[in-house]
Amino acid sequence: MSNFVLTIILAFGLIVMALIGVAIGWLITGKTRVRHCGMRG
Repeated sequence: MSNFVLTIILAFGLIVMALIGVAIGWLITGKTRVRHCGMRG
């Protein structure tokens, strides 16, 4: 069970970091209006 809980914690941490990165990138692109409309991740 400890490994299962640890996996959930690590996955949750990665998701939070990803969301923060997307939020920061969205704010930067929103303020500077960089031309990345053609790029599709």
